[in-house]
Amino acid sequence: MTAAKPLPEYYPDGDSRLAAFLAPRPRYNPWRQLWDQHPDYSVSDRDELPERTWGLCFMRQKKIQVCNKLDVHRRRCTIAHELVHIERGPVPSNPKFAEIEEEIVDEIASRRLIAFDDLVATIRECPNGAPSAWAYRLWVDRPTLEARFKNLRQQEIEAIDAIKTEAQYLTRSVDLIHKLRADE
Repeated sequence: MTAAKPLPEYYPDGDSRLAAFLAPRPRYNPWRQLWDQHPDYSVSDRDELPERTWGLCFMRQKKIQVCNKLDVHRRRCTIAHELVHIERGPVPSNPKFAEIEEEIVDEIASRRLIAFDDLVATIRECPNGAPSAWAYRLWVDRPTLEARFKNLRQQEIEAIDAIKTEAQYLTRSVDLIHKLRADE
């Protein structure tokens, strides 16, 4: 499969989420970025890759290989991850530096894929949700969500902590409403 313009029936208006009602505004679309910025790259999903390897980027051949067993969420995250590799250049051959590079790439890709406003909205909408449910709602895989959580900035952490305070006030308000209804 070659880098091709996203199909409108799957990605209306460049939105890479299947359920448009979950995404009221367009989100980062790695397929669109691949098409717009790297039209000379091809994408292949014909082969199964080794375990825990979801994608490979061959810069000389201008090819991205994606494991054929991935679901749509993981494909989206894998393409975003490989695009960051294209931007940053080859991974260092030293294993220690390669591990650091992978962490940097994971952080950049997770920030692109999960806008902070979307993360906060998801937590508010599903306060008791499991991380896998949040990941599904955000249209990412769990490792990408975990990378985003791992790399939250201080002001982002404070904003998420504020959700807990909001929830406490909401709980009190709901309890008051039920009490007032019971008194009638």
